[in-house]
Amino acid sequence: MEKIDKFAKEFLKKVNLLKKVEDNKAVELWPKVVGEIISSRTRACAVYNGILKVAVGNSSWSQELSYLKKDILERLNEKMGNNNQVADIRFFVENSLYSNRKTQADNTDKLEEHDSLEELTDEEGKVIEKATSAVLDPLLREKVAKAIKSTYSLAKKKNSM
Repeated sequence: MEKIDKFAKEFLKKVNLLKKVEDNKAVELWPKVVGEIISSRTRACAVYNGILKVAVGNSSWSQELSYLKKDILERLNEKMGNNNQVADIRFFVENSLYSNRKTQADNTDKLEEHDSLEELTDEEGKVIEKATSAVLDPLLREKVAKAIKSTYSLAKKKNSM
């Protein structure tokens, strides 16, 4: 296994992709470093020339996070290790980030309001769990799971009529 890992790193280095793969680690670590509340309102996009680009829902979030930038950078670089350090974080407003999550949450909540939803089988529950396991954002994962459950339930109800 160690030989494969070493071979993969050497190959990526030869084709100039190793740096990009290592940079992506910062994007993957973002939710763990900033916690659930901040990660539910932001999205780490990519690292370019040592600068992590992070989308935020509005200018207020950008302003607040700029005050926390130094601490976030320290925690992020600590988790990244010595190999690859992020020099700076740039926050930018992506209006759709907040509005899409709010719309999704509102729509999911409306789906849950149906008082006569059909019960799901264990197999359907496992399918939903598997389908949502790839969603890293916990808030989004929960909302997607609820939406799928509601869709299954409503489809069952419709088919039984």
